[in-house]
Amino acid sequence: MSEVKLPPKLQTELDIDEKVIWFGAPVSYWTHLQYVILPFVMGIMACLILRDIFDSGNGTVMVNGQIRQYKDAINSILPIIVITICLSLGVFSPITTLLNARKTIYAVTNKRLLIVSGSIRNRVQSWGLERLSGLDRRSSYTGVGDIYFIVEEATAPKAFLGLIKAMPFAGTSFVSFSFLGISRAVDVEKIVRDASRDFSVQSAQ
Repeated sequence: MSEVKLPPKLQTELDIDEKVIWFGAPVSYWTHLQYVILPFVMGIMACLILRDIFDSGNGTVMVNGQIRQYKDAINSILPIIVITICLSLGVFSPITTLLNARKTIYAVTNKRLLIVSGSIRNRVQSWGLERLSGLDRRSSYTGVGDIYFIVEEATAPKAFLGLIKAMPFAGTSFVSFSFLGISRAVDVEKIVRDASRDFSVQSAQ
């Protein structure tokens, strides 16, 4: 990769002997947003249902006069109820997801894969190249795509009745993460594979 100025939020996360082979940011946000579309729709529907129930002028949902007298009290706390349900079901999640995606940086170094996100406070996720077990790329004709990684993760042995439970593959699990909406996904895939191979060769020496 040609010599370019690294984003400050990425530069501060690097070790002294660590070199960046590639870095980039999402250029498409559809993959980020598709996971929050359903909660978004559910949140909107919840707001509409609450409005019809509590804000109807004729009080059709009020069974009798005794219940109707509480309508004003219910309507007074309606905004709090609506906001709480909207937030919990994700009405505003597309906005926060989009803002977070616009502040995300992906990077491949000679040691690891990095995801740095956040604006005011950085959230850093990293996985050593030695833990990479596989990857899957999905890209469009424009070259924009997603790369999904699978890495090994050590886990503590499980205990049962105070005894360590010995099982095949105990102590190892697999987790996944992804670079979403990146340009030239094919080239990035090759960069990751080459970096992983070079790291393995150097470690064996």
